[in-house]
Amino acid sequence: MTILIETLIFLFLTVIIFYSVRKKARAFVLLIASLGYIAFLDRNAFWWFLSSGFLVYILGLVIERLKLSKKRTAAIIAAIAGIVLCAGCLLMFKSAGSLLISDQVVRFLVLPIGFSYYIFQAISYLADIISGTICVQRDPVQFLLYLGFFPKFISGPVEKPGALMKQFQSLENVRLFEGERVSESMAALLYGLFMKTVIADRLAIHTKVLLDNPQNYGSLWLALGMIMYTFQIYCDFAGYTSVAIGCARLFGIELSENFHAPYRSRNISVFWRRWHITLSGWLKDYIYIPLGGSRKGDIRRCLNVMIVFLVCGIWHGSGLHFLAWGLMHGLYSVIHILWEKHRKPLPVFLAYPITFFAVAAAWIMFGVSSFGTGIEYLCRMFTAWNGGWPAAEQIRTLELGPVDALLPLYLIMIMIFDREYERKDQPFDKRIFSYPPACRYLLYYLLIVAIFLLGVYGPSYNAADFMYMRF
Repeated sequence: MTILIETLIFLFLTVIIFYSVRKKARAFVLLIASLGYIAFLDRNAFWWFLSSGFLVYILGLVIERLKLSKKRTAAIIAAIAGIVLCAGCLLMFKSAGSLLISDQVVRFLVLPIGFSYYIFQAISYLADIISGTICVQRDPVQFLLYLGFFPKFISGPVEKPGALMKQFQSLENVRLFEGERVSESMAALLYGLFMKTVIADRLAIHTKVLLDNPQNYGSLWLALGMIMYTFQIYCDFAGYTSVAIGCARLFGIELSENFHAPYRSRNISVFWRRWHITLSGWLKDYIYIPLGGSRKGDIRRCLNVMIVFLVCGIWHGSGLHFLAWGLMHGLYSVIHILWEKHRKPLPVFLAYPITFFAVAAAWIMFGVSSFGTGIEYLCRMFTAWNGGWPAAEQIRTLELGPVDALLPLYLIMIMIFDREYERKDQPFDKRIFSYPPACRYLLYYLLIVAIFLLGVYGPSYNAADFMYMRF
């Protein structure tokens, strides 16, 4: 979802209608709400969603009919054709901006909102039908809802068809005030809004200046900018996921957790089991394992890892800096595989900071606008002690204010919550119910105050702009 007053009103009205209509109509209500939401965001995205959704739906029926007719080879060909078509459309959108084509065509080929996420789900659906993991979904309402459920439409999670469709089939049994549903939803919403508006969006004011103009700043500011951007992208994306989980829970839908204290990882493999979990799982299930995984020796395993991260880089964008980001993580992973095989694991006091700073350095390539700027940023971070501008000018252009002095405190708080998540294996919205009521309500109050008083707002600010909307 996006964070707008209109969106919160829309959510409130959808909840009222969902629980007011006949129980058998609930899925239809959610689909209409999702289609309306997509159309509100972008009409181009709406038509792409409908056309691609119905195409994949019909293709699923065709594959199932061919399987029932004992024409397995034809079914496999149809599934492969559908998967290639989905992947080809995604590649076309990713590379459209770099092609020498007319402005009118470029406007048509601008990546529609949410396309990267639901097209991966479409590929999962076709692959799982042909493998026999799931049965074809004959109800178009249920299928389109699987692809376009509005809380997760913009930036995921990338859900597998079996688990999510089963939940949509059980909507008739959902009760709003069952257990802690409303309380857990509110906790997830508040925590997500706090991460997004108070931390990520405030950090974005400063990191954008540093990432766009590294030639003007000294090593200290660039190193600090690297750390700030590392937390910015986490709070932005994890904040979105928390909001999406909270919204979906109001309708009795449990979306997948997408983050599990990723910056508390002792090596790069653990990091990718905790960062963007649903995308990592998708890449593992539909690319890494079909390529042979780790079953064909170390050399093949390392090659498969590099291919997976190359695909991961391309999924995020066609620029060389995205490829570099993906290949850096591929190289990290290969080094870890070989180190783990021939050396003892690093002690904890070394493993945690090495992993964190390796990930942080790679985020620079992710955040800059070009490969050259990324190289310049990383090089200057280790060599340009003073920067191109006087120290006072550097501070002035970063627009640091009194409120920014609280940012380290917020980041420490996030890391404390992540430590609790790791220790108890419970996210914030679940873990908070183990606290005494007075402590819990005080925390709610502080989050609300922080969001309204310390969040980044204003006429020129677009709170709907999540970083992962671009991908």
